[in-house]
Amino acid sequence: MKNLNIWFPTLSAGSGSDVYTRRLADALRRRGVSATITWFAHYYEFFPYLLRNIPPPPNIDIIHCSSWSGFAFKRKNLPLVITEHNSVFDCAFTQFLSPAQQLYHNILIKPYVRKTYKVASAICAISDYTFRQVEKFSRHNNIVTIQNWYTSPQINISSSVKTKNKFCVLFVGNHSKRKGSELLPRLAARLGPEVQILCVAGLRGSFRIKKENNIQFLSSMSAKELAGYYIHADVLISTSRYEGFGYTILEALTHGTPVVCFNNSALPELVIDGYNGFMVKTDDIDAMAERIKRLKNDPKLRKKLAAGALASAGQYSEARLVEKYIDLYRSVALFNEGEKP
Repeated sequence: MKNLNIWFPTLSAGSGSDVYTRRLADALRRRGVSATITWFAHYYEFFPYLLRNIPPPPNIDIIHCSSWSGFAFKRKNLPLVITEHNSVFDCAFTQFLSPAQQLYHNILIKPYVRKTYKVASAICAISDYTFRQVEKFSRHNNIVTIQNWYTSPQINISSSVKTKNKFCVLFVGNHSKRKGSELLPRLAARLGPEVQILCVAGLRGSFRIKKENNIQFLSSMSAKELAGYYIHADVLISTSRYEGFGYTILEALTHGTPVVCFNNSALPELVIDGYNGFMVKTDDIDAMAERIKRLKNDPKLRKKLAAGALASAGQYSEARLVEKYIDLYRSVALFNEGEKP
């Protein structure tokens, strides 16, 4: 078969899905697969059918996009592969939406996703948890799990890190109820002044939570700068109440940083309690503070969990997972050739 040529028509969302698309396209190019990203404004999420007449770039073999807008990019004689990051049919996800968001999802997004499922050649789920949710609400016969990966960039440890004499806890993420960022002041109060929490904003902007003396808020930063913070931190915390995968957790593990997080959704696939971090019951800030203090007071335990973090991150290698995508692309392309009259 000739070299593949993949088109990624993508609605920019300012979230981990954008990072996913860039990383996948870059990784494919490193393996000789042509990958073209076409970015569209986020407002097309309301009216994706307006994109139905956008022509793909020349010589495209596969179209790969998200489930929310995928049906609008389906083109005759071209297989459509979609990625599901968070299932909008999963009540564990939708419970964190506001009433207006729930109405929006029910009226617009769910019908769009159903249309996409019907025309997709294959559905990629980014975790086994997400796979189960898609399988539950879809009758599609070609659903596969291909996890995300993370390759550390060249490190740039920022001069703004000023906590070298304190135990450093890192939080990375957007401000939202689902991410649990409003819990951080309570956690900071329980940890006390000897522990510094560094909060790095996600792609969508700054934090809007109560400031404590032992919390330092940092704006969104480059991948190189963020890698420096992962290395500097003694532990990464995740107060997320739902994750389709858990990008920041994998990023921390890759740098040998133990994780303390809530036990929900896809996170148990990344964090093994007592091996590469600790898991506590969702919203149990007291238990999270206790685990963090345990790590602070036990350097041998930190070293043990750091080794577990590096070992567990090894299974999420770019080479292995990108090959899964290439195999999937080739299979749907071959099937499409067989279906042509």
